Amino acid sequence: MAIIIASLELSHSFVMEFVGAVGFQHFWGFTPALAMAAPQPSCHFLLAGTGDIRHMVQTLSELCTVPELAQVTVCLYEPKAEALARGMLLTLILTDAQVTIRERAELFLEVYGNSLVRDRTAEYISEKAALLANVVTNHHPVPWLADLFDLSSLKFKERDSLCEVFQAWRISVPFDTAHLRDQRLRYHYKERYDVRTNLVDWDYHMRLKKNVEQVSYREYKDWRQTGVAYEFRLATYPAPNRTLASYVPGTSVLPRLENHKRRSRSPRLLGRHRNESLLGLRHPSPLLRSLQRNPRQSSEHQPSQRG
Repeated sequence: MAIIIASLELSHSFVMEFVGAVGFQHFWGFTPALAMAAPQPSCHFLLAGTGDIRHMVQTLSELCTVPELAQVTVCLYEPKAEALARGMLLTLILTDAQVTIRERAELFLEVYGNSLVRDRTAEYISEKAALLANVVTNHHPVPWLADLFDLSSLKFKERDSLCEVFQAWRISVPFDTAHLRDQRLRYHYKERYDVRTNLVDWDYHMRLKKNVEQVSYREYKDWRQTGVAYEFRLATYPAPNRTLASYVPGTSVLPRLENHKRRSRSPRLLGRHRNESLLGLRHPSPLLRSLQRNPRQSSEHQPSQRG
């Protein structure tokens, strides 16, 4: 048996193009949901770096058919605290018996796939974020949540990171999703930004329609323009989905500050569904804050992309 090891060198332009479309933080996976365990009385399985809980939901839906199901243990590993926190919140939504099944389904889809949510959903996220923060810190333990989540394997540093994420989900924390998303679209489309509607039309009719006929053009276009994938009845979606806020710490030297070698936090590009993603800054530096207010000026600092 021969083992061939090949090294793949990715160019800087390819990496930046991939990051510009997908983002550094992935909140959605790239593979279909799979059942990780066969129906049996007791199941244990590990999910590592999946980005969401789709495999867990698929597995539990099939295990519900087992007449004498004793216990299901899911070990969830995520390298980023934001993805782990979202997994905890989505699991809490699915198991929240105080909410009707229909409302749980709508809440799950909103939190999972919408960049903008209903005001009621934003209040629900803020309320449950405070509850999950208490579970992580164990200040005010909740019995049924203690049975649902086992955080004994987490270090204190990882618990602190989770608490920071939950605190950022409070409804009092400002998060301008529309403006930050527009910045990401400008960086992704570049010179094609003004004709993005035509690009959406091309993607739908030439790539999507023949493979996914059940997706209507109006819904697809609205999603590409606004980031709202799931709409229910005649509801409006004015509030930001703070669970998509994220950042990546790092050191960046902007061209105008090259002589000073100033350290700053580089923004983390949020995950997305297909071509759109968000840009979330929790503690931006004064310079980055000024660039947010002037998108044209910020585009001057973006690295040039050549095919």
